[in-house]
Amino acid sequence: MRVAPLLLLLAVMVSLEGCAARNRGPVVRTDAPAVEDRRRAIEDGGPRLLRIGLVNKAEALTLTLDGECLILEGAGRRRVDRLSAGESIRIEAAGSVLVWRSGRRTGRSGDYLFIQPVDPASTVTWQETPYPGELRIDIRDDGLTLVNGV
Repeated sequence: MRVAPLLLLLAVMVSLEGCAARNRGPVVRTDAPAVEDRRRAIEDGGPRLLRIGLVNKAEALTLTLDGECLILEGAGRRRVDRLSAGESIRIEAAGSVLVWRSGRRTGRSGDYLFIQPVDPASTVTWQETPYPGELRIDIRDDGLTLVNGV
């Protein structure tokens, strides 16, 4: 009966090792602010928690505003215009410049643009899909890039 010693050895090994996985990785601690602090930072125009690329190399983009939105320009987020709910904005590349049109209003920017809802609960729709948060439009050599910051 050589099976009994092997079973006994296996039982001892399991009891000494335990049932949990041994290599779960280290415990990671961060100095990240509390959820309320992050939420407040976002509402104050602070950094977004997640950026999602929606399209690259687009020739033009048409966005529909479900609520009032601001058009902001560049890293300084300079306010360019305020658009009403229900309006559409078309953004195209003209060389290395972004050109936008909404109704009778037009504008040009040599920097990237943000379309930011005034009410954080509002969305901006692109290709029949509503997106929460703000949308960033960048111009590159090969076209426009659209990024959703939530």
